[in-house]
Amino acid sequence: MVDAQLTEAFCNRVTDTGMTHEAIAKSLGVTKQFFSAVWNGKENPSVRFMTGAVLAGLGNSFADIAEPRRDNREKAA
Repeated sequence: MVDAQLTEAFCNRVTDTGMTHEAIAKSLGVTKQFFSAVWNGKENPSVRFMTGAVLAGLGNSFADIAEPRRDNREKAA
């Protein structure tokens, strides 16, 4: 399994909505706790999370929502 992180564009879209993370989580169909864990990089976004984000208009595809996470070894190379 590949670790994933939210894209910068998705994070900007979420911030630009002016909505609380609780409201965003509800619109995505996930719990506030899960949204927070994904937002803070502690959990990978689930299919439900990414589908909810696309359906909520926060991206056009899964690629707009998340991308593979680079580990420290890749950054050093």
